[in-house]
Amino acid sequence: MIRVLAQHRSISEIEAIAPELGKLSILHASDIVALAGHFDSLLRMGGLLATEAPQIADELHTMSAVAGLSLSDTVQAFVTLLGGTVTNEEQGAPHG
Repeated sequence: MIRVLAQHRSISEIEAIAPELGKLSILHASDIVALAGHFDSLLRMGGLLATEAPQIADELHTMSAVAGLSLSDTVQAFVTLLGGTVTNEEQGAPHG
């Protein structure tokens, strides 16, 4: 997770985002490495600061529950709506 976030984030930004990823990963039984890439893409594409991670995490959790979608599907839908795609690097997959 740290390696995925460190591609685009400073240490202080990672410190703000990581706890939220941990909570979401536990609540939704999601792969934290893949979630890190998706969540970071969402923040960056939305022009959001790392300090906004708690609010965004809460909103994603609620939207996922209301829509009946997995957390991963919810985050990916927002990334797509913002005009992006999730790459293998953002998912934490090995390069190659």
